[in-house]
Amino acid sequence: MSEQLQLHWREIDSKTVNVGNVHIVDRIIYPTKARIDAMAKSLSGPLGQLQPILVTKYLHSAWKVVAGATRLLAAKDLGWKQIRATIISADNDIEYQLIEIAENLDRHDLSDGERTRLKNKNKELRAQQLEEFERELAENETPVKAKGGRGKKGGVADAARKAGVSETTARRKARQNEKRRGLDEATASKVPDRPTSTNPEPPKPPKPPKPELTKCPLCHGKGMVPSVDAEAGVSLIHDILKDK
Repeated sequence: MSEQLQLHWREIDSKTVNVGNVHIVDRIIYPTKARIDAMAKSLSGPLGQLQPILVTKYLHSAWKVVAGATRLLAAKDLGWKQIRATIISADNDIEYQLIEIAENLDRHDLSDGERTRLKNKNKELRAQQLEEFERELAENETPVKAKGGRGKKGGVADAARKAGVSETTARRKARQNEKRRGLDEATASKVPDRPTSTNPEPPKPPKPPKPELTKCPLCHGKGMVPSVDAEAGVSLIHDILKDK
């Protein structure tokens, strides 16, 4: 199945819901008054509501708008009590935001700034999905070949579903991670271990300093002797002369 056809949300039901029970929460782009007025004009026309809004369960009997916030606000301005809605369920909150982005990017009245904002948000959310997927793989230490279908624990497919990543992208990312991990292990195996010794050799004592030399007093300066020996020789001469 291609990435484009691989969905991470499911249609649960399609029915008429009370307008007062539908809430707009954390929109990436909030509907402007001009767009609400234009939508109200369309809804009050002979064709009425052409497309249902998308909602998901929110706080007991309430609903949250996933797509169609402008239609909902226009319906409220027109005094509608009910509106047609398709109820969906996604794998995670990121999927709901991606659905909102996909619907808004199809609009023809977006400003350049709004379109850029949506594209940047889409890129940010996709990156978050990959990070979540890698966390799922790391926590379960899942190999690439582990399949895991819907309802089954473990496997790349299960990790991809939880993160909202397509299985194609998930398996490609998992293979890259395994290849990188294999290279790291191969590099580590080439590094020789340092030998450890339980009885290390004691440190060598420092070399004594070289003695200072001076002329020998016994041979009238014809030779050089250490200064200490010279002092001893002078003392010996003094003792000899004293005895005479």
